[in-house]
Amino acid sequence: MDKARVNRALLFPENLQIPIQHLAEVQKLHSGRFAIVGAVDPLSPDAVEVAEETRLRWAVAGISLSPSEAGRRWLNAFEVMPLWERLEQLGVAVSLHIASQDYNQFSDVVTTFPALRIVLEDLGSGPETMLSQYVPILLEYARYPQVHVSLSGLFRVSSLPYPYPDLWPVVESVYRTFGGRRLVWGSGYPEVLAASGYENAVELLARFPFLDTADRELIGHGNAARLWFD
Repeated sequence: MDKARVNRALLFPENLQIPIQHLAEVQKLHSGRFAIVGAVDPLSPDAVEVAEETRLRWAVAGISLSPSEAGRRWLNAFEVMPLWERLEQLGVAVSLHIASQDYNQFSDVVTTFPALRIVLEDLGSGPETMLSQYVPILLEYARYPQVHVSLSGLFRVSSLPYPYPDLWPVVESVYRTFGGRRLVWGSGYPEVLAASGYENAVELLARFPFLDTADRELIGHGNAARLWFD
């Protein structure tokens, strides 16, 4: 982080495969430098209680919903609605990966819980997604001001090596539609180390010619500060 001139970072215990209690200690040792996003299985019968404990015990700034049953449609399932309601009340940003076929269910969530802040990770992609399938639907969700898109892990979405030129038109379209205040940069660490290297991931925003300077600053750190640090 120091070498890449990154001042603050968002930590996902699930991605790092490090217990949340250990990351909480790191957070205490480096006050203000890290925020934690805890994972919750939305299909667990005690999901609401787990979300509350994760938020209060470990002071997480966000919650990532990771369903244990792959392929199951769950976003607007009746049993998941109490969890959405509680997350809205807790005021945490919720990180999601959505499969192409599940995007239409997303409408029920964003219309029912308008104060729920949602971040669609990896350019809005999820399991077995295809750009041609989900991007047109993703752009429709720009009408909901609580929906944000993370420009994280682009190496997972692109079919080309860094700097992923096949995604540039998509990123520009998302930027023009959502605006600079609702995009956030992310490295995709630790997988990014093998994909492009951390420093290249940090420099990627500077390569996009369609971003203006003010929005580049917002996407690079300002929006993340508002969502997870402030």
